[in-house]
Amino acid sequence: MTTRAALIDAARTRLRELGVDEATQPVVARALLSQVPEHVAELERAARARDLAALRRRCHKLDGAAAMFGLDEVRARCRALRASLDDPARVESALELRRGPLAALLAAVEDARRALREWVDG
Repeated sequence: MTTRAALIDAARTRLRELGVDEATQPVVARALLSQVPEHVAELERAARARDLAALRRRCHKLDGAAAMFGLDEVRARCRALRASLDDPARVESALELRRGPLAALLAAVEDARRALREWVDG
């Protein structure tokens, strides 16, 4: 687990690398934060419906958003979930909301959400 301070530092560094000035960074972070509930709800809905294609799509979107903010733990968890979805022997455990790759991804998203919220709310 990455500390909140490290998550915030990674996000600020990555946004700076992308050319986002200091004053605009919290605005961009708020935009991501506004999308988190949709990402989480879609992951949960797709898992309950056993919709592997929807899970893969949402992982792809979430991975892209996490890349923009340097959220490496979220990205790693997205990759782990996608790998589990591609392995017939691991699909069932991948779909579990309380443990396994999906649960780990949801926990990483929540950690990142809390860190970013702390940053933008100051």
